[in-house]
Amino acid sequence: MLTGAQSTLQEMTNSKAQITNKNENGEGIMDKKKLVLGVIGADVHAVGNKILYHAFTEAGFDVTNLGVMVSQEEFISAAIETDADAIIVSSL
Repeated sequence: MLTGAQSTLQEMTNSKAQITNKNENGEGIMDKKKLVLGVIGADVHAVGNKILYHAFTEAGFDVTNLGVMVSQEEFISAAIETDADAIIVSSL
């Protein structure tokens, strides 16, 4: 589990947690990438989810953590509501 989390985190941090956009004055501004995170289905393991939450937060991502026992529909709804850039599904 940790190896998967580490490789996922490495790939995402390589692509940068923040991207530079320009405001109306042409000045660079930083936007945090938004993630939706949770454990899908009847799986109740929370440790991996907590590790991922802290790792992504420390890397500069804006993380919405849905917790455990999350349905596919809840992931999709949260991604739409938060305008997420990615959905991270944790499962054993």
